[in-house]
Amino acid sequence: MALTTPILEGLDGVQKMSKSLGNAIGIHEPPLEMYGKIMSISDEMMWRYYELLTDVQVAEIEKMKREAHPMQAKKELARRIVADFHSGKRRRRRGGLGKQFQKSEAPEDVE
Repeated sequence: MALTTPILEGLDGVQKMSKSLGNAIGIHEPPLEMYGKIMSISDEMMWRYYELLTDVQVAEIEKMKREAHPMQAKKELARRIVADFHSGKRRRRRGGLGKQFQKSEAPEDVE
């Protein structure tokens, strides 16, 4: 028995996500760097990231496509993904990274 999954496109939205191609988001990258990279993906690619990288149900994603502003949806995606890889105090600070990213300030509690 084998488990297969789709290949996720990288930040360029074309080629597979790969560190060697320079279009990857590393799971050990600092939270602010992860957040910034996620915010750089296209609005169209954002929905594929939602489907493959979050636990949001397809029906909810479809509803977000119709009703949510793309910038707000992308901020939520970035918050979810960063929270999955960076726990503790940063996880409890919902939305804090987005504000700091937009202001180009590094949060005090980032390693």
